Parts: sequence; C-alpha cells; structure tokens
Amino acid sequence: MIERRLRDEARSDPETVRLQTAPGIGPVSAMAIKAFVPPMEGFRRGRDFAAWLGLVPVQRSTGGKQRLGRTSKMGQRIVSHPVV
Repeated sequence: MIERRLRDEARSDPETVRLQTAPGIGPVSAMAIKAFVPPMEGFRRGRDFAAWLGLVPVQRSTGGKQRLGRTSKMGQRIVSHPVV
C-alpha cells in the first residue's frame, strides 16, 4: 500500500519523473532524494552531490603518494532527520 502511494506520487511529480531516468533510481529513491536532499542548485557538479551522499573513494595514501581505491559508502547511513 505504501509503495503504491509512493509510486503514484512519484509519477505525478515532474522532478521525481526526471530523477527516475537515471540508472538505478526508482520511485522510492526519487522520493527520498526529493524529500531529504538540499536544492540541487547548491551543488556545483555531480561529484559534489556524490560526496554529499558519502560516495567517496577509499584513500590509501603513504609518503605523499595518493592512492584512491573503490568507492565507499561512508556518508549518512540513515537519513531520519533533515540536514541543517
């Protein structure tokens, strides 16, 4: 029932419809992005948005040589309260 309401709401909003065109973004993710993410105009590029989400490369650096590894998900685990 809740998923059906989310799906219907996501279909009726142009912003969430556009978000769902990105690979891996469905109705639930689109609605979560719309509800919790600050205005997209505040991010200069997609990389800044990914960093805000916590999708950053793991760093293993020694001796001044920077080595970036796989992408980790070290950002907000649960978005239960608005970002201030």
